[in-house]
Amino acid sequence: MANVRIYYEAVHDWRQNGVKKITKDRARQYIPYVKIGLSHFPRELRVLPKTWARTQGNVVFQREHERGGHVAAWERPEAILADLREMFGKGGGAYRVVKGRSGYVVRAKL
Repeated sequence: MANVRIYYEAVHDWRQNGVKKITKDRARQYIPYVKIGLSHFPRELRVLPKTWARTQGNVVFQREHERGGHVAAWERPEAILADLREMFGKGGGAYRVVKGRSGYVVRAKL
């Protein structure tokens, strides 16, 4: 059941002596140096105000989509790909996020 692995990982801490420890606040931890991109889809399980999302950290990209939901990467992969290309491409908020790398990717066909 690989599709639920991400939910399991989100509430378990693997760093304490190899012991799995459930941490409910793990997803709420602020990491100041991480650049965040947000793609909002109207049929998500919970649609929160976009201003709340900006409190999660250094948001450098944000887009609202007209279609899609909780499994947007499956429903609208072209939209996710376009968002990533814009965020990490030239002029994007995460351009050159890795020292010594441009992050710019030549467009590939889907």
